[in-house]
Amino acid sequence: MTELHKWLVEAKDDTGLLSEIAMSSNQEEFVDQIISLIESDSETQLPGTWILKHLVEGGQDLTSEQADGLLKILNSLVDWQSKLHVLQLSSNSKTLIPETIANWARVCLSEENKFLKAWGTYVSVLGFAENDPKLAKQILNEGLQSDSGSIRSRAKKAAEQLRKLNTG
Repeated sequence: MTELHKWLVEAKDDTGLLSEIAMSSNQEEFVDQIISLIESDSETQLPGTWILKHLVEGGQDLTSEQADGLLKILNSLVDWQSKLHVLQLSSNSKTLIPETIANWARVCLSEENKFLKAWGTYVSVLGFAENDPKLAKQILNEGLQSDSGSIRSRAKKAAEQLRKLNTG
């Protein structure tokens, strides 16, 4: 077990400890190692995806190769929080953008967790907006009519983002 693997497993969902881990290493190599660990060990998925999201939100984007590596392992993510982290990450990334994960995000719409459905709605709408506007509109309308406040809220955010893209 590598030191990074040990840290991730121990940290699990302790965001303070995960923040420390995120700031402690050579960033590009560090991200490569995290993606590799996420792929090989489900125990590292939650802390690993949290760190990736944290780094991207902090202004360090994934390289194209790293985004491709993460794309290849999306279907192996097992818990809803890891999936949520990737959906959230895509709203801030210039390399892992909603268009690249729209089909995967759409699958998240059938999940039980409302936060995952909410972010799946947001990313799907933005991801399909240009290439399949009819599908994007359908997903948006379903989100706006949802019984869940979190899903409606994310759908409204997606509609706002579309308006900005169309007027900007």
